Amino acid sequence: MSKIAILAWGSLVWQPKSLRFEGDWKANGPFLPIAFSRISQDGRLTLVIDPKYGDETQCFWALSEFSDLKNALNNLASREGTILRYIGYADVSSKSVESRYSNSIFDNLLVWGKNMNIDFIIWTDLPSNFSTKYGMPYSQNNAYNYLSTLQGNEKEKALEYIKRSPDCITSPLRKMTE
Repeated sequence: MSKIAILAWGSLVWQPKSLRFEGDWKANGPFLPIAFSRISQDGRLTLVIDPKYGDETQCFWALSEFSDLKNALNNLASREGTILRYIGYADVSSKSVESRYSNSIFDNLLVWGKNMNIDFIIWTDLPSNFSTKYGMPYSQNNAYNYLSTLQGNEKEKALEYIKRSPDCITSPLRKMTE
């Protein structure tokens, strides 16, 4: 039976929905570069791995209820409302990583997994799309300016997401929106 760790840094922590995992989220996961650099379908700025603009952030983690990698990946993809292409994973024993990003950003993740006796690590691997959707490169100021263009319920949801993000998210955008 494989031990599969699920990584989280955003809404999975406070709104796991259909994600099946054991116990509570633990705050001692590996570090990854995380930024509010994805504009979701409903207009929120969401947290994603972003090697260019992300701050090194210690992730949360929990063990999947599944011991089969395929089932764990499908469960995370279902919770995220996405396809398997946007779910990353690492096989700790073979040191192989499936992600849209350079494997070098995951070196510490593999060490962490080995130290925790984890077999596989899975995470949401959605790309930043800020530049494409907003038409300007991502920056804290551009993100704040984007938020100022939102109205009504769309703006409320966007600000709620930032406010509810775990305390480990120390992006200046949080302070700018308080």
